[in-house]
Amino acid sequence: MRGTRTHLTQRWYDEGYYSEKTIRDVVDENIKRFGDKKLVVWSQCQPSETTLGECYERGRKLAGALLDMGFKPGDVMAMQMPSWAEAIVGYHACLQIGLIVLPIIHVYGVQEVDHILTASKAKGLITPNNWNGLPYHDRDYAARQEDMKWIVVGEAPKGAVSFEELEKRGHTNYEPPKLHADDVHVTNYTSGTTADPKGVLHTHNSLSAEIHQSLKSTGDNIGEEVFVSPNPFGHIAGMISNVLLPLFGGQDVIMMDGWDPGACLELFAKYKATKSGGAPFFLQTLLTSPDLKEACKSLRLFGCGGAGVAQTLIETAEENGIFSFRAYGSTEHPSTTSGIWGDPLEYRSQTDGHLLDGVHLKLVDEDGKEVKTGEPGEILSIGPDMCVGYVNEEHNDAFTDDGWYRTGDVGILNENNCLTITDRIKDIIIRGGENISAKEVEEVLGRHAKVNEAVAVAIPDDKYGEKVCVFVQSSNKKDPITFEELTEHFKASGIAKQKTPERLEFTDDFPRTLAGKVQKYKLRESLKS
Repeated sequence: MRGTRTHLTQRWYDEGYYSEKTIRDVVDENIKRFGDKKLVVWSQCQPSETTLGECYERGRKLAGALLDMGFKPGDVMAMQMPSWAEAIVGYHACLQIGLIVLPIIHVYGVQEVDHILTASKAKGLITPNNWNGLPYHDRDYAARQEDMKWIVVGEAPKGAVSFEELEKRGHTNYEPPKLHADDVHVTNYTSGTTADPKGVLHTHNSLSAEIHQSLKSTGDNIGEEVFVSPNPFGHIAGMISNVLLPLFGGQDVIMMDGWDPGACLELFAKYKATKSGGAPFFLQTLLTSPDLKEACKSLRLFGCGGAGVAQTLIETAEENGIFSFRAYGSTEHPSTTSGIWGDPLEYRSQTDGHLLDGVHLKLVDEDGKEVKTGEPGEILSIGPDMCVGYVNEEHNDAFTDDGWYRTGDVGILNENNCLTITDRIKDIIIRGGENISAKEVEEVLGRHAKVNEAVAVAIPDDKYGEKVCVFVQSSNKKDPITFEELTEHFKASGIAKQKTPERLEFTDDFPRTLAGKVQKYKLRESLKS
């Protein structure tokens, strides 16, 4: 991968997608133009209204305090933060002194976070004390991660350092270190076919290419857009919409740290939002409101991605005066295809969009041979916004020898070069835009004494796109696990709540191939009947 990566990097330089500018260079320049742009947080517990410039200056000072604590360029700073202003301040601090930013989904449980912290060799972790009743203060990260400094927004528990106290000790009496545009800047952990999340590495250049693609495809008016974002800071979509797009495109940004469709519509109206986007269930819940049209008078577009998007969802949005479109990507390759500003409804509702600037796709059969136009094949992608690999190099078999990313999805390219996703090879469940490893669910449930074997599959859901269903072969048919016992077992396991199965089925045996592999498609088909 390393040799291939060097070749690809040079290619993106030659084609003009990469430059010597780091994101810090861009931000230092743009903050002079866009520093007065609003940064608003809608939250039940930590609401705020500030500006991009104020967060930038707070971050520059916080960086001085982090240097005094012993952090140095290249160290990993994990941030398990909701979409709060403090997350943006923490990001700017890391950017100024060359720390690698590691956002973590704020609802992840102790088990997932411990794995991520250990695998990434994180030197620091920033969390809230509490978010909407979810206590982080009792997780005792300081004791379990001996070589890591734990920084807490709010009252700091034993062994942790107060974020607010660090800000008071902050200063700018330091020389920002030299950075390179090909340095790793952000690491996002994503669930895939493995039980443990995989660390995806993005550089200044790959993320800059992603942002330029986005601004171009949505026809942005630089310095004039107002974005309402329901996307969590810990997700790659949140890094893009909450952090980078405002700084590159001069956008007001209104971040929501939890989903409330009524509040979202109020934010649209109050701030005269021009853009929004996220997982399909966000848009779906908005469309049921009687206040929709009045609240969305200024809304220019709503992009949908992160899970399968129904054709009818985009059509219903259109009927209500909302220009919406489907988009396809992943943490590894954030924007592969997307609807384009001005596209006809047919393209936006029936396909997952055009190839974005610099992106190339290959659709291949089981033997790796390219299929003809209009035929289904596994999607291989490559482009300047693609990641540079994984933290654990053993995971790099997700890339071909010549650098193409094996998405694990099946699709069809039509004669207009628009992609439509038709199936999935990867064993994951996408609930509300979040990847859930079926293997992880199976391993957790398999540890229960009443379960002999468990198999997890995705089932359709109107609200979240998909949800988790488990088929269980009981250890004792006379005393099967109850749904209440299942729920308590997952709660005690320490993994994120959204990974808890929402449907339980029993089976005496599983349909299998001759090699003994469970045929999950047959289980999904059995649910239809």
